[in-house]
Amino acid sequence: MVLSQSTETYSSIPIDGDSQHSGVDNQSNSLRDSELNSSDDINDYGDDDGFSEDEEELNCFSPADYDGDSGEIRAFSPDPSKDMVSPLLQVISQDTVISFDSGTASDGEMLTRARNDYKSLPWYKRPSVLMISIAVFCLTCSDSFSTGAQLQLTLGAVCNYMNKDMENKLACDALEIQQANATLLKWVNLTTVLSVLMSGKLGKLSDIYGRKPVLIFVISCLLAAKLTQLIILLPQYFSPALMVLSGLISSAGGSIPMLISLGESYVVDVVEEKDRMQAIGKFMAYFSFGLGIGPFISAATGLQSMTLFRLSAFFIMIITILCITFLPESRPQKLRRRSRRLSLDQAEESKHLLVQRIGLKSVVDSFRTLKLLWVTRYDDSGKLDLRARSNVLLLVCISIVSSFVETGFAMPVILYATYQFHWGSTTTSTFLGAFMLLRTLVLLFFSPWFYGKLTRFLAKDLHNVDYIDVLFLVVSLVAELFVQLVCICARSTAQFSLSTVFFAFAAMLTPALHSTFAKFSPGASKNGEFFGSLAFISNIIGLVAPIIGLSIYSAVLKYNPSIIFYICVLFLAVDVALTLLIKI
Repeated sequence: MVLSQSTETYSSIPIDGDSQHSGVDNQSNSLRDSELNSSDDINDYGDDDGFSEDEEELNCFSPADYDGDSGEIRAFSPDPSKDMVSPLLQVISQDTVISFDSGTASDGEMLTRARNDYKSLPWYKRPSVLMISIAVFCLTCSDSFSTGAQLQLTLGAVCNYMNKDMENKLACDALEIQQANATLLKWVNLTTVLSVLMSGKLGKLSDIYGRKPVLIFVISCLLAAKLTQLIILLPQYFSPALMVLSGLISSAGGSIPMLISLGESYVVDVVEEKDRMQAIGKFMAYFSFGLGIGPFISAATGLQSMTLFRLSAFFIMIITILCITFLPESRPQKLRRRSRRLSLDQAEESKHLLVQRIGLKSVVDSFRTLKLLWVTRYDDSGKLDLRARSNVLLLVCISIVSSFVETGFAMPVILYATYQFHWGSTTTSTFLGAFMLLRTLVLLFFSPWFYGKLTRFLAKDLHNVDYIDVLFLVVSLVAELFVQLVCICARSTAQFSLSTVFFAFAAMLTPALHSTFAKFSPGASKNGEFFGSLAFISNIIGLVAPIIGLSIYSAVLKYNPSIIFYICVLFLAVDVALTLLIKI
């Protein structure tokens, strides 16, 4: 290593007394010989004993700022018996000195060193894909445990609210009640505008303070919303305004897209680039498994809806405490402090701007994260890599369209089945459980097998889109097309349930998209902000798509409810066409 050679040359020069100047590698070796008891020790190592001290020692450009003694300055005095110039020129030529504080190379180096040293920790103290996956599995399982119950409680509350002043009571499955319920859900979904504003900010905060504190904040918001709904969904306390309030509380944590973003940032922190797709797939498998097994468990218990909802809130409270106590931090302290320093510098530069004076800086910052998706990097010839930029824009469009279909028409599909096949709470929970469990099986077993087969014939590119990525995208989108076709043709619950088989294979889309996006991240110091920008887009879609989807469903309900599936087919066909435009 060039840097270690040059520092060894300097360390061989006498200094006052018997001391010698320690190089970066000497510091690293001395620390590795010491006992590392936790991920916090390793994170401290990344900050205090790694490159951070040398950032000032190797600052050749500002000698007037040096505050050491004269003996230390002699460490850089020329030695006639040694070639002092060549090693230093090699260091500078590789931009090593400059990259210590601001470059991508130093961030990646610190992240790689932290990953290697995490291996020396016991499994329960080591940040890993397994740790974050278990945490998210427990959370999603606890939350989805009450999914069917929440839908039924909300419908029942709306039914009571509509009938309280009416002489001729309406049945809860009447068309008027269904439309009122859809309208309420649209207003609740409007609260995700807060998630849009929070997602970009929370992603950046996870770079500055770590993934764990932000994750705990997200879970706490979900818990607070759940406890609020325990009261709101009681018939004597129900009102649409209070339901909107509970939605605002949940949205303050960035909602599900932010949870996924934080989990993926955690995964990227602890795995190498070549393993990202499968690692993100494993994380999403646990995520889907939690969403799937929760409704199955609730359906098997046979408990009343309100009891299920109370148990869900209790489980989330336990998960919050366990995460605070046992979940290790994945982001090295070195990178956290560097991100904090960069954030302070940006705040200092913008303090005189108009948006800062009128209090809109946080709003502008949320939108500013999108600039990370406008890829600005250069190829080997020094030219702007336009292929990378165009590919990322195409991936963004694919993500927007697919998320619009999945988010915008998820609730109308359930409402359609409830209206068309007279589903109850148990049937709804069973359908959702089967759907999520099949997704888990595909992500845990079929996806790795399919990936292994493809790597035998196709090369994997760690920095650009490759044929493996494109094939995963195409297979997932075609499977989603078959979902819509099955729903169109279904005439019974059994036939409608066949759509879950194809929906399971569509689950490969998100890991494929996000692992491909990660190839274009500007650097390890901004991984959280980069994934936060994806959560920002997802939350915008989560704000707009359900309103559009429910509005379309309400409009076509009196004609032919299956029209919603034809619309989905049209959108997914556009997605397939965009995928084929990606340049490899």
